[in-house]
Amino acid sequence: MGRRAADLAQSDRASIYLLGVEPDEPDTELGYILPASRSREGAADVLRFVEKPNEIRARVLLDQGALWNVFIMAASVRTLLSLFDSSYATTIAAMRGFEGASLESVYQRLDTLDFSKHVLEGNESILKVLTVPHCGWTDLGTPERVGMILEQLPEAEIASYAHFPAHVSLAHQYAQAAV
Repeated sequence: MGRRAADLAQSDRASIYLLGVEPDEPDTELGYILPASRSREGAADVLRFVEKPNEIRARVLLDQGALWNVFIMAASVRTLLSLFDSSYATTIAAMRGFEGASLESVYQRLDTLDFSKHVLEGNESILKVLTVPHCGWTDLGTPERVGMILEQLPEAEIASYAHFPAHVSLAHQYAQAAV
């Protein structure tokens, strides 16, 4: 599906193609994409993009056919930069003009932005979505979520991950402490 999104973005450089997974349940820690149609055959226009709604709004979005935003997208760099140029021109100017300054000092001066909430929301006119059928996808964006997944695995399988970096072990420790 990612390859298909990339191919579409290459032929349509004015749009951003998102992958949206058919959800299992409402989740207030995820973003939602409400497509104009629910065809699995091609990309659909996006009616609404909502980042981390409350539970009531998440349920309403699900009833309307919304998909989970998995933050996999394909677009030209020029299209992505145009989103920033329209709303965050000073941020782009600071990033482009960092010569002579350390990159760290440039980042310290920049505002903190949530790409989904501050950049994608409100720009639905250039968003397209490809529906990914229910596939068991899980967001692993927080240590708590990694811990929840590890909690579901048999102990023998968790032990086989002992060679992973410390942050995975910390997530496992978090999951054990939460029980």
